[in-house]
Amino acid sequence: LMWWFKHEHFQWVNNAPCEHCGSGGTTNQGAERATPAEKTFWAGSAEIYKCSDCGGVTRFPRYNHPGHLMETRRGRCGEWANAFTLCCIAMGFEARHVHDWTDHVWTEVWSEEKQRWI
Repeated sequence: LMWWFKHEHFQWVNNAPCEHCGSGGTTNQGAERATPAEKTFWAGSAEIYKCSDCGGVTRFPRYNHPGHLMETRRGRCGEWANAFTLCCIAMGFEARHVHDWTDHVWTEVWSEEKQRWI
């Protein structure tokens, strides 16, 4: 499950690609509050990127709704953990979403064999 999710399903995003020309040459310009439409899928903010090729501006909403993340299929640790935890639970695993003091998040699954979270 993890191999499929990591290599075939979900795309890690450092800088959002330009939605106008497709270039990967974007720079972060900060963040704005989520729009009402973005809030529908539990986004609290959207990162703003400017394209160095065409000058276009791209919004990258930081969605938290696991079902929507299975559609967008991209993000960083928060999006990854939300969507992967959903997949693990759907497959019958006992899984939890972990958030630490450094603002990093990940998924842990209970291993009966090891008798611990992995």
